[in-house]
Amino acid sequence: MSKVYGLAGLRIGIVIAKGKTYDTITRINHPYPLNSLTLNLGSELLSDDKQLDEWFDYQKQLQQSLVDAFETVRRHIKIKPSHTNFVYYGDKARELYEYLYKNGYRGRVYDEENLRNVVRYSIIDEDEYPKLKELITEWGKSHD
Repeated sequence: MSKVYGLAGLRIGIVIAKGKTYDTITRINHPYPLNSLTLNLGSELLSDDKQLDEWFDYQKQLQQSLVDAFETVRRHIKIKPSHTNFVYYGDKARELYEYLYKNGYRGRVYDEENLRNVVRYSIIDEDEYPKLKELITEWGKSHD
């Protein structure tokens, strides 16, 4: 729900499971039980198949725009395929992160040693992609 409608605060999620996995999940007592307002809102949002399809398509479009923006520097960094709305990058990722950060785009970096060369970028507003792609392309050209 947080990805589709931006409703992370509702703490609604969906699990599709069976067997041992289902039994394990249903035994967990969430520390913050869902109230009737949250459950009703979640049910209502999930009942509109047309709206859900539109949101899924929109999210996929934004995710693809993110991948396309970074494609221009594939020769400098490793792009990890993702089925979510963010993509990880390696190799010169920290250097690119610093450049983008100075120009208004912030990824997520990690302090763990095994993740030092990883930066996670999430989708942004569709109107921002041309500027992001321009910045990434400029960075790439400066490293050729």
